[in-house]
Amino acid sequence: QRAGSTDVLEIHGSLIRARCVTDGDIVEDWRRVEEFPPRCPCGSLLRPDVVWFGETLPPGAIEMAMTWVFESDLVIVAGTSAVVAPASLLPGFARQRGVPIIEINPQETPLSPVATLHLQGRAGELLPRIIGEEGTSERSGGFAE
Repeated sequence: QRAGSTDVLEIHGSLIRARCVTDGDIVEDWRRVEEFPPRCPCGSLLRPDVVWFGETLPPGAIEMAMTWVFESDLVIVAGTSAVVAPASLLPGFARQRGVPIIEINPQETPLSPVATLHLQGRAGELLPRIIGEEGTSERSGGFAE
């Protein structure tokens, strides 16, 4: 998103936003709150707008992710342990369809042996090399010159 992507599905939420503990309202500019712990304008505590263990995913999120996987020609899995379901199941659907999977991670995961290509390293360093430093699609040996 910081790079300009607008069609982003945040299955597990985002640390950029906060949510009111009482009513669930999203507070976009929570970092401007000067008190600690941060509070909602209603006075209730704020929490990160992310899904914690034991909580349900946002309605429709996993279904939309599955739709995208089933429509994809390539799946890139970057920076995840690949063990937290149901999101960890998504690359398997792509694999069943014969869609290539590129995994980018500092260490191997359960996905690594079945990925078409496992690139060991940090996503923030490797992704720019894959798409090209200038954001072009010109590639040489899988990486931009």
